[in-house]
Amino acid sequence: MDDALFYKIADEVATIPQIAQFAFNGLGEPLLDKRITEFIAYVRRTSPYMRLMLHTNGVMLTDPQALRDAGLDHLTVSLNAVTAKQHEQVMGLKGQFDKVCANTDKARAVKGWTVSVRAVYSQDKFNEQDVAQLQERWGDN
Repeated sequence: MDDALFYKIADEVATIPQIAQFAFNGLGEPLLDKRITEFIAYVRRTSPYMRLMLHTNGVMLTDPQALRDAGLDHLTVSLNAVTAKQHEQVMGLKGQFDKVCANTDKARAVKGWTVSVRAVYSQDKFNEQDVAQLQERWGDN
């Protein structure tokens, strides 16, 4: 999305008091956009009452403090796995499980926001036992 379109959308959203949340996600990984902290900060300035959220796969979550400092209120990491093998199968991210877990731990250590770790339940790739393990490691968030 080009800058002008983003700022136009953010400015329009700021005029609609019924909109209480702004989520930075969609088709793709939002942390790949080098402007993400700038965009978060802009929405925070134009809509200070808004709850700002971002959904990520966690691979590029290298500076969670910058996201929080920009004004992000809630971060969701889509882990979708409890083992490296499962992470590769479900997410298609070879060799990234430990990195994502470390990035998520780092994000959870940042004060002033909430961080959730999520998984999509499916009987063949992420089952009830996996849900229990995920909750044991990351809590029921």
